[in-house]
Amino acid sequence: MQQENDKCVNSRLWHACAGELVEIPPANSIVYYIPQGHAEHAQTPVNLNTPSPSIPPLLLCLVTSVEYKAEPQTDDIFARISLLPLTGKEASQEKPAFKKKNLTQSDANNGGGFSVPKDCAESLFPPLDYSSRPPIQILTATDVHGMPWTFRHIYRGTPQRHLLTTGWSTFLNKKKLVTGDLIIFLRNENGDLCVGFRRAREGVRLSGRVSAESVMEAATLAVNGKPFEVTYYPAAGTPEFVVRASKVRAAMAINWRPDMRIKMALELEDFSKTSWFNGVVSSVQVSYPERWPKSPWRLLQVSWDEGSGVPEELKSVNPWQVEPASNLPPIHISPMPLPGKNIHIPPQHPGLQSPDSPSYYAIVNPQFISSRRSSLWYLPTASAVAGIQGARHDNNQPATNYQAAHCKVFMESEDVGRVIDLSSIVSPEDLYHRLSNMFGVHTSDLINTIDYRDATAVEVKHASNEPFFNFLKKVKRLTILKDPRGNSRES
Repeated sequence: MQQENDKCVNSRLWHACAGELVEIPPANSIVYYIPQGHAEHAQTPVNLNTPSPSIPPLLLCLVTSVEYKAEPQTDDIFARISLLPLTGKEASQEKPAFKKKNLTQSDANNGGGFSVPKDCAESLFPPLDYSSRPPIQILTATDVHGMPWTFRHIYRGTPQRHLLTTGWSTFLNKKKLVTGDLIIFLRNENGDLCVGFRRAREGVRLSGRVSAESVMEAATLAVNGKPFEVTYYPAAGTPEFVVRASKVRAAMAINWRPDMRIKMALELEDFSKTSWFNGVVSSVQVSYPERWPKSPWRLLQVSWDEGSGVPEELKSVNPWQVEPASNLPPIHISPMPLPGKNIHIPPQHPGLQSPDSPSYYAIVNPQFISSRRSSLWYLPTASAVAGIQGARHDNNQPATNYQAAHCKVFMESEDVGRVIDLSSIVSPEDLYHRLSNMFGVHTSDLINTIDYRDATAVEVKHASNEPFFNFLKKVKRLTILKDPRGNSRES
């Protein structure tokens, strides 16, 4: 029989429990493995002084497999990611659709029931027979371990509402859920009902979950070109250290500079929603220059807008965590803070020890970057991925920078459009992902449904031999059509 700790969690349920901002690249993705970020997940400081050759700040890898796991005793989820240095090609993965609710004091009351949000009951639960008095059914939902839980679902009360009664207290006590924890329901790929949760982390500074030895082993294997495996706990709060290569390349192609307005997506403390928060880049400087002088990890020092509610813990971020907001000067008028909501903040981790890394980057001295000087970055490359756009740069050419391109996006049935910044998008997949987040549609529904127009309202098409970001420079209006077009958008 398969050991309990070797069981895999349904990927949709895992991502729902991990949170909307957690992104695990799927198998066959090209990624950058970042040892410095990996070390932030360690229980104790990591000494990376000894391996030879020296460990660079980023290593280009292929994701060979991803296993979604959960701790048997606590239900804490984690991902086991197998990587092979310097090969492969990119893939994509959609985020799951799910319903969630923070437990109220009544929900968390031992012996009580769970008040189900109406949209959850109507979209995920089997249809109730409302002709019965009262409407009632027995539900079965599986948790992250594949264990089934049975609940009695009833529609009653004044006013009438959906409730889980019998079986709820058992689930509540077994999982040790309390007020403020987030309960999650979804349907998996087979249509089966699943249930998961995220524990409230108010004011908790989490310690590392992986050993310093495992970080050392992974980094050493990676730099020597051998397959290796890493473990990532999203609940630890620090940023992902296995990141899509296209996402890193797009971020490093931007001319980050002091006084630049940026925005960052953050979850509120109670996980109720994801919101954008604005700030200004105060400086562009390497976080540990004496140990990782060429690393982009936490490269941007940010001063968040006064009153935005973003605490000091996020004063340094990775370029791929933020987006340019506008070219306007910093606004000093304090915005209205969100009432009663705190932001879910990744805790910082003590510094790690590492050697001076090799010249995988060429960078203008960050201390002297100004509006007249651009930072020059080079990313590690491999001949196996030479065909991937942006993966390879000549040693004498910097990563491409281009002017920010804003355009309007419309749904075909709507007259009011939204503004999107195309400057950091390097592939159709990047665009689909951005539009998916903006309009709440699946990325698969966007293929062959986007109408591209230039400044004169003439349709433009993407030629197969043209870099996608060059094509987007011509685009000034996007329309998402209701029905896909039969013809290809490439010529």
